[in-house]
Amino acid sequence: MRALALIALLAAPALADTAPPTREEAGRAGDVQRVYTAVVMHELSSGNGIVIGDVTKEIRFDDRKRMPAVANATIADFRRQPPQSVAKRFLLLRTILFAPPKTVEELFRTSGGWGEFHRRFPDTDGYLRFSPVGFNAARKEALVAIDYSCGELCGFGRWISLVKKHGVWQVKESIMAWIS
Repeated sequence: MRALALIALLAAPALADTAPPTREEAGRAGDVQRVYTAVVMHELSSGNGIVIGDVTKEIRFDDRKRMPAVANATIADFRRQPPQSVAKRFLLLRTILFAPPKTVEELFRTSGGWGEFHRRFPDTDGYLRFSPVGFNAARKEALVAIDYSCGELCGFGRWISLVKKHGVWQVKESIMAWIS
């Protein structure tokens, strides 16, 4: 009994320093999870597992002419978002592995490239990086970018706008940013 009380006392200061997320923060985090899931389902719906960078990638939005329907508020929110963790934000029935971007970059810089990638991450098709997600004020519209690599000359980048209809995020538009 005393051991349990000691553990509780030692843990109490750590717990007191961590405030629970606000309702707004929790809602945004849930929407980010659902947006990332919708994007993977839309863009990479078939295949084996996938390796995802565990931190978002800063991708500068400069395709305003090709995506005129995206609200200015959504683009502004997208631009304000700092790098964020993406681990444990997927609701999929497929293998998802998370890897620090530096680990994957080092693998290609010093090892055997895609051969080493597939030895290290068997039964996966490629490597995906997300940008942070930008939302409009009502969180009914979202903007996200992805970079996907699957081989020496295999990969693409896309700008994706989504809308929330009846509580479900759906891809509205997906445009090619680059292709290899």
